[in-house]
Order: sequence, then C-alpha cells, then structure tokens
Amino acid sequence: MDRDFRVLRYKTADDFLKDMILLGKPLETSLVGSFDKEGRGSRKDCELPFHKDGDYTTEYKDRVDIVALYCIKSGKTETLIELSNGDVKSIILQRGECLLINNKRCRHSRRGRVGDRLLLRVWIKEDLNDEAK
Repeated sequence: MDRDFRVLRYKTADDFLKDMILLGKPLETSLVGSFDKEGRGSRKDCELPFHKDGDYTTEYKDRVDIVALYCIKSGKTETLIELSNGDVKSIILQRGECLLINNKRCRHSRRGRVGDRLLLRVWIKEDLNDEAK
C-alpha cells in the first residue's frame, strides 16, 4: 500500500472482503466492538493509545502490513491515524465505509466510547509468498 490510509465505500461486507483478499494474505479477521470487560482492547468499550496492529501478539508482530476496517454499524468513536509525516487525522467511520491503514508507516488509536459501533477488521500481509507462522 503506497498511501498512509484510504477511505473506501462498499455496499456489502461481502464486497469488502472480496477486495481485501486481492490486497494480500488475510492473517486474521475479527469483529471490533464492545463485547468484553477484560482482554483485548479491540473487544472492550475503551479508548486505545496509538499502536500498530499485531504489536501485542507474538504470532503477528511485524507481519501486519494493512489494517482494513469495515463499518457494519456506525457510532461516535473516532479513529485517529498518526501519519508518516507526524500529522494526525481523525475519522468517524459511517456504515458501509472502509478504512485501510498502512500499518508499516502509521499508528492508529481510538478516542471515545465504542458503544454499539461494530467493525469488521482484517489484518493483511501484502507478500502473498510469506509463509511464516
């Protein structure tokens, strides 16, 4: 991915997933929302500091090239992206929008309560020949 981030629009989650497969190898697909009181930040109703996805795992550390977020149900939560030049961009995803983040060049965070916002997240490795586990 040659940009820091992109916002795209899809009619369905199926269309989103079909396009994400074309970007590379999906490493993990998950729902991001408010499901748990403890555990991974992606499953809690809390703000998150700037980070790169995969950094808190041993299996995917330094392997996630693109973070793809598809908005199933929107809310007021902001996704902040720390761009490669140091600027910070704020995005509130709307239903049907997809945010692609270059995970090699940018960090991102979450500001505000998650509430009932629901995202479909795909971690993508651009090198289809990467067989590391």
